[in-house]
Amino acid sequence: MSSIQTAARALVEKINAGKHTDKDLQALVAAVNECDVENKEINDKYRAAAQEIAREGEIEVDDGAVVSLSEDGAYVQAWLWVNSDVFEED
Repeated sequence: MSSIQTAARALVEKINAGKHTDKDLQALVAAVNECDVENKEINDKYRAAAQEIAREGEIEVDDGAVVSLSEDGAYVQAWLWVNSDVFEED
């Protein structure tokens, strides 16, 4: 179970029991912030890898590209160039 899930469960249980405090909420906020830092580091690595694979003028990856993580890798948002001549008739 992730630190966010653990902190969220603890907070919900205490809310249901009427015994939650600001400290419980702060624990959840800290867990979310920690996860954000970890995800940023991982996302940055995938973005960098995608930028290495990209080809100037064909496939490009922005520094802030969206990254969607999965168990075996990630999808990284990229720009794919499509030349206008694809619309010309033969």
